[in-house]
Amino acid sequence: MIGSGGSTYSWLPTTGLSNPNIANPTLIVSATETFTLTGTDANGCQNTDQITVSAKQVPGLNVTPYPAIICNGSSSLAYASAGDGQFSYLWDDGSTSQSINVAPTQTTTYSVTVTGPNGCSSKVL
Repeated sequence: MIGSGGSTYSWLPTTGLSNPNIANPTLIVSATETFTLTGTDANGCQNTDQITVSAKQVPGLNVTPYPAIICNGSSSLAYASAGDGQFSYLWDDGSTSQSINVAPTQTTTYSVTVTGPNGCSSKVL
């Protein structure tokens, strides 16, 4: 969000704003929220405007191994599920499929990042 034309600025509500008294605060929102900006110029004249910001939803992510426990020399299929829609997957080994087949020789943790169509990502270890 960026305000302009004033000497001083006041954003409301202040929750989630890095600084409610500057022209361009950064913000963190978890739902759709409307912010009101009041700008005051050097002569004391004020103007007010509003902006509505919508939060993009982070995709839910679940990883299921089949089987969860394996013996040395065996393999397991790790399957990532993010729900309905177009998602991209990136495993820590660089694989981009929804599932990977792994055969670790020792206890190993794998991670996958899923990105939804809105550009938001989730990561699971």
